[in-house]
Amino acid sequence: MKFKIEKMKWLIPALALLIILESILVVKNTPIGKGQVADKLPLPQSTQPQKEAEISLQGEETASLGETSRMGVVLLAKETLMLDGVDVYINYDPETAEILGIDPSDKFSYVARNWIEPEEKRILISLVEPSALEGVKINGGEEVSLAVIEFKPLTAGRTEFEIYSPGEAKGTVLAGQGKEYSFTKENLTIRINK
Repeated sequence: MKFKIEKMKWLIPALALLIILESILVVKNTPIGKGQVADKLPLPQSTQPQKEAEISLQGEETASLGETSRMGVVLLAKETLMLDGVDVYINYDPETAEILGIDPSDKFSYVARNWIEPEEKRILISLVEPSALEGVKINGGEEVSLAVIEFKPLTAGRTEFEIYSPGEAKGTVLAGQGKEYSFTKENLTIRINK
């Protein structure tokens, strides 16, 4: 049996067209979204950024009226961070507590801003370490004291200190190497005894 190539030229394009049409029909009849194939698709990933650190206020949960008390501003790194500086914003009630002073920690020895604004009911602490040109390294899992706040309770009852982020609530006040890190926060409520 002899084949003539000229008569067979139409066979290859015809077979290709047949395969394309069959593929279209198979894809069209695939039950995506009806539970069979859709169940095997990967789950969508969360678009929320992972929090690289936690900042908390730590101290005694009770204080005595008129006596000086202290609380710490503590950072817990969830991954290794290289920080140029840290801004910590704290809301408080100046009717129930008077802020006496703020001392920096060992990691950040210089307080660039130490604004105690009773009329705005807030504190702003900006900490930097000028001697660390590449930034302060905080290893993952390491807990670091950022500052110690001294205060005096003014009235019996309860007072709350709350870490917050200015502007948007995205929580980026840790900065290092041109990057802002996100964090979670833990506030401190203190019962004031007479």
